Amino acid sequence: MYTQWEKNQQRWWEQHYTAHAAGHNYRGSPSKPQGIRHYYAEKLFRYVRSNITGKLWIDVGAGTSLVIADLIHPLIYNYRYVATDLSKIALQHGRRRIGQIPIISSASHLPFAQSQADVVSGLGLLQYLPEWQHTLRALIDLLKPGGYIMLTSAITKPRILARWRKASYTARFASQERYIDPEELKAIVAERCEILLCGYSASPLRFALFWFGRLDRLALKSYRVTEVSVALDRLWLRTLGKLVRSLGPGEITILARKG
Repeated sequence: MYTQWEKNQQRWWEQHYTAHAAGHNYRGSPSKPQGIRHYYAEKLFRYVRSNITGKLWIDVGAGTSLVIADLIHPLIYNYRYVATDLSKIALQHGRRRIGQIPIISSASHLPFAQSQADVVSGLGLLQYLPEWQHTLRALIDLLKPGGYIMLTSAITKPRILARWRKASYTARFASQERYIDPEELKAIVAERCEILLCGYSASPLRFALFWFGRLDRLALKSYRVTEVSVALDRLWLRTLGKLVRSLGPGEITILARKG
């Protein structure tokens, strides 16, 4: 039984994917990922690619499984992939790409036993959850000892991004507006896992280039544009982002291994 919050969220995402889950013609590769999402996902995937055969990967909040299909397709690398999401439409698109049966499920009520997955991912997931700390611990519970958890999440946004934040999905339902403290997130992961990778990205400069220059669309078509986007983002965060807190990063990427 879904809560009213979950019903609201499900309704919004169904409308979103109906409008935006169109065809996709990706020409990148693991060695040259095209697009910002693909670039940072590949930094996580490279840790497990060589030893993923025969393993179980649970992808929570999978959406259309776009990045998985493009960079580490389960039929190519011969592992079991289970996608979960609230949106039936998103999962239908994902099934056409992946060829494996997904599960319609809220991230807050996952239908899995503990300690059964070799990899658990929540890419762009936690910022949409009203009790993200509880869900994060539940994701870690799914892992076998030695298993990997992969996370990307929006975090406390700089004030300069408030204009765009008001137009975001989370602003539509006040109870779902999340500002995740990255230190709290890392502390929860570190309770039972060893953090292998932790990085910050999404400067105000990147948001401006995406909103006004449509650099995100260009990056999806060119590895070179993706590299330039990432380089500009890093340069900003190492300079102005360090000097002025309100101009700092908006996203975090974490890979950890359960002890």
